[in-house]
Amino acid sequence: MVGLALALFLSACGGSDDGTAGTGGGGTSGSDVLTFCESYSLHFRTGGSSTGSARNDDLVVAGCDPNPDRTFDITTTTIHTGPGRDRVFVRDLDRAAIDLGDGADGRTDTLDPNDGDDPVVLRGNTHDFRVFGGNGSGTFVWFVDDNVQQTAWFGPDFFGGGGFDDALWDDEGIDTNGAGTPDATAKPFTPPEWPNGDCP
Repeated sequence: MVGLALALFLSACGGSDDGTAGTGGGGTSGSDVLTFCESYSLHFRTGGSSTGSARNDDLVVAGCDPNPDRTFDITTTTIHTGPGRDRVFVRDLDRAAIDLGDGADGRTDTLDPNDGDDPVVLRGNTHDFRVFGGNGSGTFVWFVDDNVQQTAWFGPDFFGGGGFDDALWDDEGIDTNGAGTPDATAKPFTPPEWPNGDCP
């Protein structure tokens, strides 16, 4: 599934897009497609149960060109996909949030009852971002090795449901977090050693 999704991500960003093209975003019933190469201070909602949730399976592709340097194309941006089974692919994001199914049109203290199972794939340079899974079962794939690291901390936060109050704990889905790394990448793990053998 991720391979097919990644192929869609790469093909959707091809061509001579000037970075401003994109369709959808009405926030009503029906599927939307949102594609853009760059964004600054963008707040965009492709759907919400308060305005209709029938067949609201959205596709979002944000950031189309790889940045081999330490730059970001998607900054101070929030994308709300709302109900349905949405697919989200983002490259090179900084100080941004992806909301896959919070309710009340994107409030992180509410879950959308019509949210489905949503995968999100994060590539390129990533820093200080939040991903909210909503009420369904979310799959979060983060390609950590893509980063041209510029700070000691990446600062990501992955929330299975919402980010506050009951929405933090009451989602019905089972969420999966994964790091997308090449097979050849060494993955050593040494358990931490605590004084006296106890965790603090």
